[in-house]
Formats: sequence, structure tokens, C-alpha cells
Amino acid sequence: KGQDQVANLAELGIILLLFTIGLEFSFKDLWRIRVIAIAGGALQVGLSFAFFCGLALFMGLALNEAILMGFLFSLSSTAIVLKILHQKGEMDSPHGSFALGILIFQDLMAIPMIMAIPFLASIPQLATNPLLSGDALIRLVVSDLIIVLILVTFGKWVIPRIMYEIARTRNQELFLLVVILTCFGVAWLVSFTGVSLAIGALLAGLIISGSEYSHQAASLVLPFRDIFTSFFFISVGMLVDVRFLVGNIWLVAFLIIIAIVAKALLATAAPLALGYPLRTAAMTGLALAQVGEFSFIIAQSGFNFGIIPAETYQMFLIVALITMAVTPFVISIGQPGTERICKLPAMARVARGTC
Repeated sequence: KGQDQVANLAELGIILLLFTIGLEFSFKDLWRIRVIAIAGGALQVGLSFAFFCGLALFMGLALNEAILMGFLFSLSSTAIVLKILHQKGEMDSPHGSFALGILIFQDLMAIPMIMAIPFLASIPQLATNPLLSGDALIRLVVSDLIIVLILVTFGKWVIPRIMYEIARTRNQELFLLVVILTCFGVAWLVSFTGVSLAIGALLAGLIISGSEYSHQAASLVLPFRDIFTSFFFISVGMLVDVRFLVGNIWLVAFLIIIAIVAKALLATAAPLALGYPLRTAAMTGLALAQVGEFSFIIAQSGFNFGIIPAETYQMFLIVALITMAVTPFVISIGQPGTERICKLPAMARVARGTC
């Protein structure tokens, strides 16, 4: 019972956190860095997915488990990375812009990833009855299209009209109440299609972010962002089994090193492939060398659908949380090393740029 209560707290934290992320999202920002977001994001997500999915298959995991692992480790933490970049004053730097573009692409890709969880859960049945695969895929596509149509309708006509009428009252408390009700209302409605409440909350934030009152809504809600973030990490951390960590300490340490090094190198490869200097690429890779918030949602859904066993779920929670916790140290330690590497004559010519 206590574990269920902690899981409920974790889900509430995720819902509130992703709502604020969606509220901050700007399609104008995406359009401004569209080349970085689409090309760089596709390269980073594709390379990371291929590596970690292949590694999982090599370790003997089933196909659906391996695909899920590819999903989990291809995403990075939007909340942590943007907070660190903002604190260091590097949001407008070349590596800051590239990291932002990749993070936006990852956040968008997380939606179809989590929508694909029911399909992944059915893969063992599809292996014995291939005729079911077409029906399952059609149902998945149709449900996704229905969600998109509903959200476009709400975002274009319903929500702006409601917020306009509320704004006319000049009642700040009522406006905040409507914003919160929109968050949980949209999440609840979307959940009927099989999508998690957290993704519904993200979509609710995206709906509001597209209205003319998005800045007013953000000014009221975003002060709670740090509280939501702390609540999220604390609640997820409470799910970790310390005895499991102690009993598998060396395997956990090995997987953490593999995750950080592989994610950093693969995220570095994306800017290099697009012709960016080595320093920009390496700084981007260091910033994205952790697991993201969306990965917890995907992992929880995968666990609930029976795709991964409890032991694998615990292992992922521990590895993900520690990669997040050490991100500031990875960036601080990696920056001097990057500077020294970039001073090498051979490295200075990499990717058509100079360090």
C-alpha cells in the first residue's frame, strides 16, 4: 500500500512538471531553430535508440524490452539541462541553442513513444499471430489521430475563448483555477484513449502555450516549476529499493558509466555530423548525458503493461536518477577537458570549425 501511495505521488509530480514544460514550449522557438531541432534531434535520438536497443538485444532482452530501453535512453532531461544552461548564462550560446533544439525534438518524440507502449506490450502475441499486427497498428494510428484532432480543436477554438472570457473578469485566482482545471481536465480526457495522464498534462500545456494568454498563464504557474521538479524527483526517488542498489552496486556503476559515456558521445556526434565545431558538439554532448523526465513516464507505462520486470524497472530508476544527479559535475569536469582537446591541432579542424 505504501508503494502505491508513493507511486501516486510520483505520478502527480510528473503531471505537474510536464504541464509546466508544455506551458513553456513555444512553436515559434521551434521554428527559429527548426534545422537544429529536426536534423540534430533526429540524429541524436536515432543514434541513441539504435545503440541502446542493440545493447539490450546483445544482453539477451526480448525485442519489446530492447525497444523500450532504446526509448528510455534516447531522451534527456529538459528541466535539468535548461536550468543549468540558464544558471551558467549559456542559453544563447551555440551549444545552448543546439541542446535546446534537441531537447524540444526529444519532448515531441516522447509523445509517440509512450503511445506505442500498448503496441510494444502486444509484440509477444503478434509473434505467434502476425495477423494481429495490422489491427494493432491501425488502432494505434487511429487513436493518435483522434487525439491530435481533439487537441487542435480545443487549442484553436475552445481554450482561447474560455481564457478570453475569464481574463475579462480580471480575477487572477479564477484565471489560475481555470489553467489548473485545463491541465487535469485535458489529461483526464486524453487518458480515455489509453495515453497516460502525464502526457495529457503535457498536451494541455501545449494547448495553452498557443493561446494569446499563454504569457499570463505562465507567469502564474511557472513560479511553481521548481516545486514541481523537486516533488517529481523526490517522489520518484522514493520508489528506489535501497537493498536492490546495495545488492547490485557494481552492475549499477557499470551501467551508469555506459549510459553517461554513450549518451555524451552520441549527442556529440549529432552536431559534428551537421558541421558544427568540436567544442560546440562536445559541450552539447556533455549537457545531454543523462536520462530524461519522460523516460520515467515511459518506464512506468512499460512496467504497468508488463514489458519490463520489476528488477529491470528498479535498475532503470537507479541508473536514471544517478545520471541526473551527476549532470552538473559531468559538465563542470568535462568543460576543461574539452578545452584541452580542442587546443590540439588535429582536433581543431574537426567538423569544419575551430575550437
